[in-house]
Amino acid sequence: LRNIRRHEPARKPVPAPDMLAKPSVQPQAAPSLPAPSLPKITSVPVTKRATPPQAPKSSPPRRTLRGIMRGAKPKMAPEATARAPAMAPSMDNQPASSGAAPSSPAAKLVLPAPRAEPAPATGSASAEGAAQQEEAAEAPVKSAAAAKPETPKNHTIVKVYFATDRQRRNSVDLAGFFGGQPSEPKRITYGICEVSIPKGHKPGELESPSIWRFEWTENPDRHVVLLKIKQQEKEAYFRNLKDIIGRSKGENAFIFIHGYNVTFKDAARRTAQIAYDLKFDGAPVFYSWPSKGELSGYLTDADNVIWAQDNLKQFLRDFVEKTKAKNIYLIAHSMGNRALTAAVASLVGESPEFKKRFREIILAAPDISARTFKDQIAPKMVEASDNVTLYVSNDDKALQASKAIHANPRAGEAGKDMLIIPGIDTIDATGIDTSLLAHSYFAEARSIISDLLAIIRYGYPPQRRKSLKKVATPRGTYWTFDQTRIAQ
Repeated sequence: LRNIRRHEPARKPVPAPDMLAKPSVQPQAAPSLPAPSLPKITSVPVTKRATPPQAPKSSPPRRTLRGIMRGAKPKMAPEATARAPAMAPSMDNQPASSGAAPSSPAAKLVLPAPRAEPAPATGSASAEGAAQQEEAAEAPVKSAAAAKPETPKNHTIVKVYFATDRQRRNSVDLAGFFGGQPSEPKRITYGICEVSIPKGHKPGELESPSIWRFEWTENPDRHVVLLKIKQQEKEAYFRNLKDIIGRSKGENAFIFIHGYNVTFKDAARRTAQIAYDLKFDGAPVFYSWPSKGELSGYLTDADNVIWAQDNLKQFLRDFVEKTKAKNIYLIAHSMGNRALTAAVASLVGESPEFKKRFREIILAAPDISARTFKDQIAPKMVEASDNVTLYVSNDDKALQASKAIHANPRAGEAGKDMLIIPGIDTIDATGIDTSLLAHSYFAEARSIISDLLAIIRYGYPPQRRKSLKKVATPRGTYWTFDQTRIAQ
């Protein structure tokens, strides 16, 4: 109708009275209003909008190409839709200076060849492909946090070496890569872990996602995250360790043995946190025995830690012989003390030449019978090293529960049953850790971390460590933390 009115000649104005007057004869068409050229549009109904002509099938509409250039989803005819994904890359690859569209429909539809997908591995794969598959089998997974690029990078990567006699699972998740079952057959697996330490890390903290901060996934820029596990053959593993240790100032290494209710993942994270907080110069290593990593798994862990003693002893023997480290620091926590003390005692008994090879033995909150420790274990620890440190606490809820289970005091308890043994520096950490269980104070309380730093980095005895004060008793001397100096 608009088109009709557009081509109509202008109407002559008619006086209002004439328009209102009643006609006396049959109405006639005004001579000044010629009939419009209706025959030209008789093929199109007046009440229906004319459909625009369709673009050729060989090329999409120009407006659609312009939408593709802007990143919009193209609106094409059904026959052109199948080729739309391939057209977008061809347009994105145009030089930035070429603002005009291709000059011809044929040029518009020149599409790049589709990228070939890698063929599945077969028995006739090349040697290079087989090598890649083998390496993938050794390090099959990285965490989802590691796969996401971080811009800017606000974390540090700490590499820690591991040995474990846990059973490996067929898992693509790092959290379940090594489970809580002993390996079958009984053997040790070696390798390297990469762990992120955020730049905002606070000493003693093992930052993790918190629902109170609306954090649902691990972020290397905010959390201590296990990013990668890579297995190594035994000989390559010890060659790498020897190289790392040889490049350190004092040819140093520390070996951490975790306690009850600890997964492989958390053992790796804890080792990286200790190494980072201590600014350790040397090789950080952890031995992970098959703890179930569950609160309900105490009795199972107690069996598994005894099962792992022989493997740990063999690992320590290989470590001493193959790395030639001059300063080896052994750090055990909680139930891990059972495996370490038994392994060291047996190793030194079989190989007296290993005596004094361990620069320091640090026993943190040992979950061992106090009587057994005093009569059987302590003399062998003193024989194995000139420096043995025992951390105890009267706040440790985990050891209090263990005491109830075993019906006898634990070596890591303070108070009236605290062990004071010649040749061993007993450090009372009561009141230092205010957490729920107060069991991981050796790596979480800043005072303990500072004390470990003075031991490992500077080799200071208790009397030279400013945060400690001497307490003399009829049974002997022990040390406690000076709260006034800590506050300063």
